[in-house]
Amino acid sequence: MMRNTGEGRLQVPGFNDVPLCFEFPKEDRFAHGFADWSQDPRLTAREVAMMRFMEAVTEESGWERRVTDKAALEKWRTKAYSQYGLSTQAWTWCQAELQDKASDFQRTGYVMVFDADSRVCKSNILIDRDLCRDISEAFEPFVASTPTQSNQKPVRQLVDPSMYPLVFGLTRVLTNGGAVGLKPESWGAYNRCQIAPIPVKINGEPYEINQTELARRWDDRRFVKPDCWSTGFQWLPCEISFEGEMMTPRITSYINNVHPSNTAVYKVIETLIGSAIAP
Repeated sequence: MMRNTGEGRLQVPGFNDVPLCFEFPKEDRFAHGFADWSQDPRLTAREVAMMRFMEAVTEESGWERRVTDKAALEKWRTKAYSQYGLSTQAWTWCQAELQDKASDFQRTGYVMVFDADSRVCKSNILIDRDLCRDISEAFEPFVASTPTQSNQKPVRQLVDPSMYPLVFGLTRVLTNGGAVGLKPESWGAYNRCQIAPIPVKINGEPYEINQTELARRWDDRRFVKPDCWSTGFQWLPCEISFEGEMMTPRITSYINNVHPSNTAVYKVIETLIGSAIAP
């Protein structure tokens, strides 16, 4: 049984007899795109081009209002032919699908793209201007203390998850119960910590706790999947609870490399999580 509430022994992968590579059955978790999910049947190059084209269109401001505008449609048609190599038939399909997506967007506030077997959900209106302003203000101290991005590192990491991760054999962990919350009175809990043990990785097929998963895999990824887990280190997630009738998200453990004293940061992240979850 898995347990990370702080009440009783810590029961998570790599601790207290839970194998490092433990996974819940597929129906009880998100799929790993790199290890146990594949597009079946595989998409053709033309299908991928159509999805890329529609994703690009939905990045344009006001696209949902322009799907019936003749000038906009002519511009997109030219782009579909010249940049994505689409045929007339493929363009006609994309035009109809974009109009359907626009209708869904106006109704829900979000749009689905790259929607084959899997899909991506995105929105430019669910996060309102007030929240964007609050996020900018809360993270201003991080911006001021972080080097600007460069050509080599185009993404500016205000909080680097790879800095000070959990290191097996070095990091102190509350393996026998307890939690480090966001209130100062819990920050002294490290006195009850133990050194995180170095886990033993089980190689080959026996690592799979749910044996039925093996039968579902037809390729060689089932043999290399254990390599996706490190016995050296791992990123540290934060815990989220959902409270009240509205199931409001609340962060209940510190975000790695964001000190709990940064209350404004925690508040805007909670609001951001709530905005990203459909009511």
